[in-house]
Amino acid sequence: MKNKMSVEEFLAEFARQSQTSESQAYAYAKEIGESKTLLSPQTRQCALCRYAIGLFYNARYEEAEKILKSFAFDYEKYPFKSFYVDALSVLGLIQYYKQRYHLSIFYAGQAVSLAQEKKCSDRLAGLYSNLAAPYRELGENARSLAYLDRSLQYASASLEPNVKARLLYNRTAILMSLERYSEARETI
Repeated sequence: MKNKMSVEEFLAEFARQSQTSESQAYAYAKEIGESKTLLSPQTRQCALCRYAIGLFYNARYEEAEKILKSFAFDYEKYPFKSFYVDALSVLGLIQYYKQRYHLSIFYAGQAVSLAQEKKCSDRLAGLYSNLAAPYRELGENARSLAYLDRSLQYASASLEPNVKARLLYNRTAILMSLERYSEARETI
């Protein structure tokens, strides 16, 4: 490992390793994130973000949360990189899975605000969808529906191919719970 690795160089190597083994890629991210010789704090943060996402996927929420909270709001100290949006988004998801819905709304809202400010429109469909979920759990179906509708506005810009189908499914479920059956049928 070189001690002057950029965020882009790390992400390229992480992507290369992910093609052969996700667990190897996350181990690589952990190694870079914990490196004492790496000079770039942003590269370290990006690596820790990717490692924390791996922890999140393995339901190791406490560890992932601790790592992400250590730098998630540092985006003002450095040139902007999109992994800060990812960090805030995953913090929101962690809170959602821990059933801390108001905290989930806070972090998801921060992720949406940062993504809008920095023009990360490819992430907005997923971010608005993440913001809709805790409102649904809190029984605020109208608000949840409004965020799903916002999410659908950005679905074509998303890098995920099946995002629109998932959003329409969730929208239909909420409309059904609101007994708006004809709208639900039209959504499908």
